[in-house]
Amino acid sequence: MILYKKMMRDIMHHKLVYISSALVIVIGLSMYTSMFMVMENLQAAMDEFYEDSNFAHGFASLTGVPVGAVDELQGTEGVESLQGRFVKDVRIYEKDLSVPRYLRLVSVDLEEERLLNSPFVEEGAPLEKSSDGVWLDVKFYDENSVSPGDGIEIIAEGKRVELDIIGSAISPDFIYAMRSLQEIYPDPSTFGIAYIEYSKMESLFREKGIYNEISFTIEEGYTYDEVESRLEDKLKKYGLKSIYEREDQVSHSILTGELEQLQGTALVFPLIFLAVASFVLYIMLKRIVEQQRGQIGILKAFGYTKREILLHYMSYSMIVGVAGGIFGGLAGIWLAYFYTELYREFFAFPNLSSTFSMKYFVQANIISILFSIVAGYSGTRKILMLKPADALRPPVLVKVHTIWLERIRALWKMFGTQTKMAFRNLFRNRARSLFTMIGIVFVFSIVTTTVSFQRVIEIMMKEQFEKVQTYDVKMSFYTPIDRNGTYREIVNRDYIREAEAFLEAPIKIKSSWREKEAICIGMQIDGRMYNIIDSRGNILRPPIEGMIISEKIANIMDISVGDTVEIESPWAAKDEISVTITGIIPQHFGVNTYMEISSFCKLIGQRDMATSLLLDIEDGQLGRLNDDYINAQNVVSIERREKTIETFNELMESYAYMQWIFVVFGIIAGFAVIYTSSTIIFSERQRELSSLRVLGMTKAEIFRIIAIEQWAISAGAIAIGVPVAYIMRDGIARGVSTDLFSIPLGIDAASFLASAVVTFVSIAFAQISVYRKIRRLNFVDVLKERE
Repeated sequence: MILYKKMMRDIMHHKLVYISSALVIVIGLSMYTSMFMVMENLQAAMDEFYEDSNFAHGFASLTGVPVGAVDELQGTEGVESLQGRFVKDVRIYEKDLSVPRYLRLVSVDLEEERLLNSPFVEEGAPLEKSSDGVWLDVKFYDENSVSPGDGIEIIAEGKRVELDIIGSAISPDFIYAMRSLQEIYPDPSTFGIAYIEYSKMESLFREKGIYNEISFTIEEGYTYDEVESRLEDKLKKYGLKSIYEREDQVSHSILTGELEQLQGTALVFPLIFLAVASFVLYIMLKRIVEQQRGQIGILKAFGYTKREILLHYMSYSMIVGVAGGIFGGLAGIWLAYFYTELYREFFAFPNLSSTFSMKYFVQANIISILFSIVAGYSGTRKILMLKPADALRPPVLVKVHTIWLERIRALWKMFGTQTKMAFRNLFRNRARSLFTMIGIVFVFSIVTTTVSFQRVIEIMMKEQFEKVQTYDVKMSFYTPIDRNGTYREIVNRDYIREAEAFLEAPIKIKSSWREKEAICIGMQIDGRMYNIIDSRGNILRPPIEGMIISEKIANIMDISVGDTVEIESPWAAKDEISVTITGIIPQHFGVNTYMEISSFCKLIGQRDMATSLLLDIEDGQLGRLNDDYINAQNVVSIERREKTIETFNELMESYAYMQWIFVVFGIIAGFAVIYTSSTIIFSERQRELSSLRVLGMTKAEIFRIIAIEQWAISAGAIAIGVPVAYIMRDGIARGVSTDLFSIPLGIDAASFLASAVVTFVSIAFAQISVYRKIRRLNFVDVLKERE
């Protein structure tokens, strides 16, 4: 009972310090609990939906394979099931068109008993043979406020066709439905998936009795690589464009990348917060033990064992650990619900919901208690070595020595009395100074890292749409067109200021045993609406001889400027093509290579062709462009650059909530650490500060000593925090970068400035608290001998 009362009295005496330590633990564990719960929700939804919908293990895109050839392909060794489908992008016809909308028609074979990538119907009636009915994907269906019974008119090969909406559905390969990699984010208001019965879809297009995509599953005991090599040989005669496994399928790749990012965040960030909280508790308990030597000696003299006294002081940190674990777990449950709902905006899982997992709540509490035990024992183990007689004596004074600054006499003479005292205290109490510095480094690096990610997305988008993609409109075609003929026809329109031919060709780069699929972009050498930007921000011209590649490809393939690589393309007229790498550039979106358009066509043995045209049009003339080409047989899309930017900004508003939570967590935890360190400094030096008051110093002069000391530590901490922030930021950037996007390394000056402001404000508030303590300091009571 006596020890319990003593513990409660000590805790209440420094209650804000213990509350701040518990708060840091709550933040760390809420992140741990919420991230793992969200990850479990996503993983469970993915596994269940993939199983129910029979998601394929591999995919191939082709010019066209006859329906009758599927049985032959099905007999390939290692293939368990193989099915084909017909996929085409079409435009939606709207008379008063302000923003073009598109659908990707995906055929559904009703005769298959066990359909691969089977759509899950959320609402509506089943598809019927040769009917005009379609299922729209859930996101497009909800965003455009349609319902069963509504009609939707499309333009297929220049013909207007009315289709009936009979319901909404989603398939596993379009959980994250992007029209192209250039769009970066899904936009369900302008692009959706429409599932349609095969025979009805076949009637809309010239191609008959073919599939242009196949999906397959692999028999147990075989690997994807074994099956790929066998299928690749058989599919080449059908115009094989690409063949890839599930891990490289766009929707799945983005989802698994997000899961990996969640796991990394759930492990790294909570560990940082818990380590800081443990360090705070360690320093606090160490100070208490040193200050209460006499009390420990009396307790031992009265018969309390070392074990009882040790557990008594360890209970201080145990209480903080238990409280932090409980409240951190509860906060994590609430955050998990918030994050899961946020992910529902991105991933169209029909079964994604937030569920409570007792496992992670218990784990959070166990982790919290373990950290508090380690901190408590480390801070109080000195008790085990103290004998009663030694404890009752005052501690031996540390030998005073000259600090290194005093040896620089010219500099030392420039300092005032308070400044000299501050620097002496700073260097003579290195452990205390180190603790304060670690706290400030923690605040600075966490806030810098979080803010920089918000800033870098803005910078990436600004560079992409102000320097790289500067066109107004991109007109794309179903099949490659004759570059010169179409260019002359388009550019003669009075509202077209300028037009440039643009070619996007699928290729496979081979070097030694490595290979990588990419897109080769063919550009006009005098073009200005799509630019190649080097690491210094300079515009490069596409090479006539050789090829420029992205840093991502160069790193994966381990190739450099001057190396020669082999390339393959389904559009190439010959099998073996060699090209020299003439440049390597950073690239934020996609993995592309670049050549002059005519040179690339010549390299692959084809006529001068283009897959799209980049247009600069008069303001307000998009409607005329759509009217002129809305029925064009070979025009698949007319994309407006501003719409992509608008979509990105809308999505970033949702994503910003999650980013700001991390910023707020960093600020709260950082303030708690700085406040705690300031309190500890004041507590350790009460007698010293009281002595200075007796000697005639004012309260303001005493406060100035502590302020100078802390600001000097802050300057050093920020200097250290800069490389620490770089390491944290670059480590996370490398971890989350994929083939779809690459986060640039480095941190801009604005992020450092924002973090410095947050750090300085935290220090200022902590110093206000210290100044209030100095004003209330009763130096007569402090100087009394208490024991």
